[in-house]
Amino acid sequence: MVLEKIAESVEKYPLRTAYKVGDKSIIYRELWEKANAKAGQLREEGKGPVILYDTKEIETFTTIVACLLAGRPYVPINRTTPPQRVEEITKAIQTSDIAEDTAYIIFTSGSTGKPNGVPISTENLDNFTQWISVLKPLSEYAGCNVLNQASFSFDLSVADMYYSLCNGHSLIEMDLDAAEEYSGIVPLFAQEKINVAMLTPTFIRLCLLDESFCAEKCTELKCIYSCGELLDKKTARKLLSRFPSLKLINAYGPTEATSAVSGIVITEAMLQDDRPLPVGDMKTNAVDIVIDDGEIVLKGKSVSQGYLGGLNGGFFSENGLQCYRTGDLGYIHEGMLYCTGRKDSQVKYNGYRIGLMDIENNIISIPGILECAVIAKYTENNTVKTIKAFVTAETKALNPAYIRNELSKKIPGYMIPRTIEILDRLPVNQNGKIDRKALAEL
Repeated sequence: MVLEKIAESVEKYPLRTAYKVGDKSIIYRELWEKANAKAGQLREEGKGPVILYDTKEIETFTTIVACLLAGRPYVPINRTTPPQRVEEITKAIQTSDIAEDTAYIIFTSGSTGKPNGVPISTENLDNFTQWISVLKPLSEYAGCNVLNQASFSFDLSVADMYYSLCNGHSLIEMDLDAAEEYSGIVPLFAQEKINVAMLTPTFIRLCLLDESFCAEKCTELKCIYSCGELLDKKTARKLLSRFPSLKLINAYGPTEATSAVSGIVITEAMLQDDRPLPVGDMKTNAVDIVIDDGEIVLKGKSVSQGYLGGLNGGFFSENGLQCYRTGDLGYIHEGMLYCTGRKDSQVKYNGYRIGLMDIENNIISIPGILECAVIAKYTENNTVKTIKAFVTAETKALNPAYIRNELSKKIPGYMIPRTIEILDRLPVNQNGKIDRKALAEL
């Protein structure tokens, strides 16, 4: 279905830009011709996965389409991946049985310290693409310029890439160097007349640091699709105050279920509600979603068959459906899905069970706080030694003592982090998320 939809885009819009990065671009007709030629080469070379180093180039994008045409799964690897990890990924591919209908394989961080390969089948990808193509308001747009923020090795890129290709839109690439330096990001919205942007909440906050990120400057921006992390109300309010007519989609889903499985447009009523922001409308999900003992469980055609190498993880089968226990905590209320954090973000400290996301949400609610990340520091015996918070603030008046005092009005004393550190900026990884591993080393 994905290839058929791309072919339809080629037929309908042969001269429309399919992909643009910097001052280079490729139209749909040329993309299709080059991808088919490349697919022929790939078939002659043999079978099996094709490793792609994640460079934002037209050749890389063309090769992704070529792999789909050739029936060879592509494996995007971030360009900053250490050699040892590349070796581990390569070994996992070489020693695993990979189904013939695999479209791509994305590697995620495993709990064992080894990367877990998530093979996504053509059926998984077809189901996801069909879902995102009918998700409102994305389904209502025609001939859009869609911004790609994420690297191809991060599953958020699956959303913007296949939404664009299968609906005849133009995918505008954010240069990786510019993204890492945070320079030229906001001007790109105006320069390329971006209509739809698919961003992580962390990246949205980075954009909001620039006062020119507003409706008056970014006049063509219609919709932001937020996914990859939990979107907090403060960020949503600030964004919608800058862009009063913007449609803000809050989406949810893990790599193991093809990028995302639910999404909902944030309304003013949701911002005023005491609950966190919902992440889905139960009437429009890509799969069946149930809550089992507080955990979000996914069942349906977007769910992968399991990790490479037979590692089970949270995968299981039920009544012929592939299912996945996400490890995310959540609940359903009045037909909407809510995600409240990770099971593994709950720690035992001084005899108390504490939710790190709970602390983060209360810190971010303090006026003047821009960003927050709370981590647990462990002893050699893997017990929690201390809880540490990192924040960015609007003014220096927001010091640790003030934050602790404000927190004391919101949460019990045993939950208040022992250390609160004020940073100029929280570190961000290649996926546009807060780099918690880097913070753990501080």
